Amino acid sequence: MVMIVRYMDRPAPFSLDPAIALLGNEKEGMALDFLTMRGYIRDRGTPANFFLGNLNELLEYQAPSIKFVMDSAGLLAPGTTLRCDHLADGTPLGVLSEESRTNVVLFNRDLGQTVWVAENVIVARDQTGIDGAAGSASSVRALVDGGTVLQHITLARSARFQTAWLKRLTGSGAVEMTMDGETWLPVSLTSDWTRVSISPQTIENPSVGFRLATGGDRIAVDFVQNEEGAFATSPIVTEDRPTVRTGDFFALATNRFPFNPDEGTFIVNYRPGPQGGVGRQYMVAEIADPSDRQAGLLASAVRGSLAIECRSAGFAAEAVFTAPFADHVFVNSGIAYRHNDSAGCFNGQTVQTDASSLITLSRVTVLGVGAQSDGSGQTNGHIRSLVYIPRRISAAELRARTASA
Repeated sequence: MVMIVRYMDRPAPFSLDPAIALLGNEKEGMALDFLTMRGYIRDRGTPANFFLGNLNELLEYQAPSIKFVMDSAGLLAPGTTLRCDHLADGTPLGVLSEESRTNVVLFNRDLGQTVWVAENVIVARDQTGIDGAAGSASSVRALVDGGTVLQHITLARSARFQTAWLKRLTGSGAVEMTMDGETWLPVSLTSDWTRVSISPQTIENPSVGFRLATGGDRIAVDFVQNEEGAFATSPIVTEDRPTVRTGDFFALATNRFPFNPDEGTFIVNYRPGPQGGVGRQYMVAEIADPSDRQAGLLASAVRGSLAIECRSAGFAAEAVFTAPFADHVFVNSGIAYRHNDSAGCFNGQTVQTDASSLITLSRVTVLGVGAQSDGSGQTNGHIRSLVYIPRRISAAELRARTASA
């Protein structure tokens, strides 16, 4: 006798996969787990859509450039694939989606290059960097009190944010960082790598560098970064010219999973990042037609509130559900949509409803994660997971699925 086992009937340990656990007992749907980089698609109508595996084999990561994220060992690791970012203590955060940025500091790991002007200091590229690579970072030793190393940059006036990874090697004197070559701001160092920063300044022709107050003191320096914008993004390596890191965007066509245009549910667990001012909209996930963006579902931060929306037909029909939020705090948000019957919920709290929006998503073609479906409006934060169910779940189910952030 030949036994045929269908994929939906496979027993444990198959069923213990974290992506399968996210989807739960749903007969159809999709689960993306960005902590483990596992994905699962269960599509009874189109069995060929079945997927269980690494998300890099499922999602299209468009125009990736080299991106550094923190690995579980607390080291910055470069790559061009989707990977889980971590805190320095190894706590997993999920995938980090960021807007495009340019680092204008040249040779930002090698302060011994001629673009860096050293006065009363000795500079050498002799340190193991925050990426764990030997000889990848620099040391700066003050010969006398007030030794400096500076790089002067020709640049039009713009809003800049500056960061660097530093650690103390010897001594205990003050260490300062500057963005204009005149205003020196103290930074707090330990014997471990620490990312220090200078708050946003609107400036022309930056002068980037460091000053050691006490002769004989020695520090290590890595990934010096001066970028446009009001907040820091992940490190960008440079050599003899400014380097651009492209914006993150990963996508999946709606015909790759059991998408239902008339009703459905999205659950997204994510951590909003700083957005650089009230009113800036960003996207965690959007399902839309990128050619005209006439219909879609999104999660965004607008006017100081976190919003999840379902909108259609040139946005004439729109259901919006909002709640206060804080930067760098995870939130589990869900939206269940159907004609004249949409609902939203945050962290298992009160279910907000809208019974008057004629929502239909019949024109959508692409699910964009971490950005809008046209590749703009990046989250600038972390996404732990996304679950899609091709039915409008109940209020009780919505609360249960969003109960834990």
